Amino acid sequence: MESQHGGSGGVAAAVYQELTGHYGFSPHACETYRLHAAQDVGHGARQIELIRTLATDAATQDRVRRAAKLGITAFNLEWDGHVQAMTGQRIFWAGVAPLKLLQPVVGVTTG
Repeated sequence: MESQHGGSGGVAAAVYQELTGHYGFSPHACETYRLHAAQDVGHGARQIELIRTLATDAATQDRVRRAAKLGITAFNLEWDGHVQAMTGQRIFWAGVAPLKLLQPVVGVTTG
């Protein structure tokens, strides 16, 4: 997803145009998309290249898969937060089916 995000022809520019044009949201409410369109060119492609280069064994690939699942969950919650900010409604989208997430166990080590 991130490799499509930036640039004048990327997802962020299209989202900004539709939110401010078609849906009538204020430019201020959609500023994150304008900024990403202008300044987020290429970072997703760099992420993909690093994964291809470094995730060459099963254990690392499993860690990448778990990190990707966590990132996708965060991405969905981020979009929900943008919708809340733009609409002023502090509710989470109920979706089309019950949400059942398997959250990774996160621990903090000391030492």
